[in-house]
Amino acid sequence: SNSSSNNFEVDADQSKDEIDQYGISEHHSVLWAMQNSPSFTTLAEALEIADLTDTISPENTPQMGWTIFMPTNDAFEAAGYDVEYFGTEEGIASLRDILLYHVSFIGPYGLALSCPYSLDGMPMANGGYDDPNDYSTWNQTILVENDCQDILVNGESTVIDADNRVYGYEYNTDNDQLPYGHPVAEDNGMIQVVDTLLIPLQYRQPDVLFEFG
Repeated sequence: SNSSSNNFEVDADQSKDEIDQYGISEHHSVLWAMQNSPSFTTLAEALEIADLTDTISPENTPQMGWTIFMPTNDAFEAAGYDVEYFGTEEGIASLRDILLYHVSFIGPYGLALSCPYSLDGMPMANGGYDDPNDYSTWNQTILVENDCQDILVNGESTVIDADNRVYGYEYNTDNDQLPYGHPVAEDNGMIQVVDTLLIPLQYRQPDVLFEFG
C-alpha cells in the first residue's frame, strides 16, 4: 500500500503541470498562457506593442474574472499581421482596439456547456456605454453561436479549443491561516482559442476579409 500512495503523490505533482495542446495550464494565469505557449507568441508580442501586458496581468483581474478569446499565431498570419505596421500612435491605437475586442470582463464564460444556442451581445473591453445610464448600450459586443458542431464568433471565427478555465494560482506569502507557499487560486478566467482574429465593427467592411496594412 505504501508504494501505491507514493505513486499517487507523483501523479498529483505531474497534474500540477498539465498543459493542453495549445500550451494552456489551468494552474497558471491567462497572461502566463500567452507568454509561455508556442501557439501565442504573436499575441504576446502584439500585447507588448499595444502596451496591454499589465492590463491583463493577474493583479488586474476583474472581480468576475476574464473571458478571453485567444487568436493563434496562424490567425495573426492570416490577417497579414506585421510588426512594421505599428510605428505610429494611430497604428498602435488600432492594434490595442483589436486586441481588447478579444477580452470580455463578464467572468469565466463557458461556451461549450449547452447547444444549440446563440449569445448575442457579449461586451468586449474596447467598448463603452453610449448611454452611461443604460447598461444595454455597450457599443462593442460579439455574437457567439454553438450549433453542436462548431462554436462560431461573429460568424467568421471558430473556437478551436473551448472553455479552458485557468485559475492563475499564486502561492501564499502573507496569510497566516494557510501554510507558507500554499497555492491560492485567483480564478483568473476562461480562455477560448480562436482560429481567426475578431475584428471590431469599425474596421470591418461587409464581405471583405480584414487584413492589416
